[in-house]
Amino acid sequence: MAKKQLLDIVKYPDRALKNTCNEYVEGFTGEWLKELAINMIHTMRAVSGVGIAAPQVGLPLRIAVALIDNVPVVLINPKLTGHPDERKVSIEESCLSCPNESVRIPRYEWVRVDYDDLKGRRKWLQLDGMNAIIVQHELDHLDGKTIMDYKEVV
Repeated sequence: MAKKQLLDIVKYPDRALKNTCNEYVEGFTGEWLKELAINMIHTMRAVSGVGIAAPQVGLPLRIAVALIDNVPVVLINPKLTGHPDERKVSIEESCLSCPNESVRIPRYEWVRVDYDDLKGRRKWLQLDGMNAIIVQHELDHLDGKTIMDYKEVV
């Protein structure tokens, strides 16, 4: 296995953060995906983050890592498939790509997210509290949104 590498984090207002990642990940048999996941986790931990998405490291792929109950979970091709219609919570969020910024963002109180794991198996998680907020934040990155987009609206 290759040595862990710290990946460069793309900073706002870089255009790479505004692009929607339409490229679904396939090819779960190679080592590239596992190595990317390991390096994303390594980078996230090195900067004391709780999540990181592929666009934040310059890759237009639908891949995110979220710290769920303090365990890194790799979400490949994730999609929100359930949430309450009305019930939202709001906390100040910060972002690895937007240093020295924080924005209060309304998020669903709980979510269900369907995703592929590193072996290509379709799985799902139902999350609430901080876990739900972290996943929603990372999925925003896959759709070309950062906390700065909420700053302009809220």
